[in-house]
Amino acid sequence: YFPEKEVGVILIANFSSAGAGGKATAVADLYLENDFPEPKPAPRNRLEHLSKAVSISNQAFDACAGEYLVEGIRVKLYREGGQFFVHAVDYAPVMPLKAASEKSFFVEEAPISIFASLGDDGKAGSITVLEGEDRMRGPRIDPSASNSDLLKKYAGTYYSEELDTRYHFVVEEGKLMARHQRHNDFQILPLTKSSMMADAYFLRNIDVQWEGNEVKGIRVTNGRVRNLW
Repeated sequence: YFPEKEVGVILIANFSSAGAGGKATAVADLYLENDFPEPKPAPRNRLEHLSKAVSISNQAFDACAGEYLVEGIRVKLYREGGQFFVHAVDYAPVMPLKAASEKSFFVEEAPISIFASLGDDGKAGSITVLEGEDRMRGPRIDPSASNSDLLKKYAGTYYSEELDTRYHFVVEEGKLMARHQRHNDFQILPLTKSSMMADAYFLRNIDVQWEGNEVKGIRVTNGRVRNLW
């Protein structure tokens, strides 16, 4: 559906292997080919693996230290004394980090380089991980967004009139979980007070809408919808 043009394409198939989404997009391309100019590819800086270590202060590293969500994997940057470490939780063991600058790091024994993007507050808001030839980016997880008081505010039943369905958010063992009659329970991970990500593709990116000090509702964006209430 293209809300700017009030045009939608529906393609019904019996099997997911039919590629209904791709075929619907192809139909939309034909119908709207004169309405949307060919987009110019966004410039993307080429990243190269790092290998030359420099000495930086603990204070400089602390601006990048924290937990990030990268392609669904929790990546922790932390230090013990003056030694820096990276840990991709449940994915790879803890590995020592070397600094290439105050906001870039690398692992000596593996083709892994990490680039931090600093915000106006001087702290990293996201990191880009270069693993081999794969480039992945992820936002910082604010630990205060998962405190028990906030989790209780997120809990509740969310109804979508457009989908005529309900999702139930509950707190279990300190985690925010989602329940739906057609799916297994899955975890919702708060990134900040107003943004969350889910372990389910259909509820991937969640923007929390606040009204005063209470949650008014959520808007969901994934590969097929934008800002669904």
